[in-house]
Amino acid sequence: MFLLHLFYKHLFTCQPADMRKSFLFLLMVVVPAVCFSQSFYFRHYQVEQGLSNNTVFSCQQDKRGFLWMGTKDGLNRFDGYTFRVFRNDPDDSSSIGDNFIRSMFISAGDTLHAGTRNGLYRFNSQKENFTALYRGSDEVKDIKKDQQGNIWFVAGQTLFRVNEKTGAIRTYDPLRYFSATSVCVDRYGGVW
Repeated sequence: MFLLHLFYKHLFTCQPADMRKSFLFLLMVVVPAVCFSQSFYFRHYQVEQGLSNNTVFSCQQDKRGFLWMGTKDGLNRFDGYTFRVFRNDPDDSSSIGDNFIRSMFISAGDTLHAGTRNGLYRFNSQKENFTALYRGSDEVKDIKKDQQGNIWFVAGQTLFRVNEKTGAIRTYDPLRYFSATSVCVDRYGGVW
């Protein structure tokens, strides 16, 4: 309080050229005294809290607020309170094809695509099941969608394009084109 009193007295007795110095003094002394820091609280979720595996390879949030986590042992959906785990069921063709979820992508239409060790799967949120878009023996490492509705993904070192409407798949063989490790779609629709 004493510093504010001195500053106030100085402000009305100083020359206009000293006003900048006075303002700088105010910023350096008074403002930090008023400011305070906010502490952050982090909650950790592990297997004990319902996560299917502590190794999380990918994480996305959909428009409904669900957090999706791809792990070594299933696809996890977290609603803020509990986990729902989607795993492969060999007796159910509408389950996800593998439990090892390496990559995910949620499109602008809020459709989740999950990349596993043996294919690319689309989640149907109404029925809470999966449709295989591509089945293969290479791990799906990256997934993106372009403005024309094509899904681009990298499996192994091969780039693929799937037309979601027709189901047609185009393969960009690394021996003929290039070895791919990731894919990016820019704001102009260019695929890199």
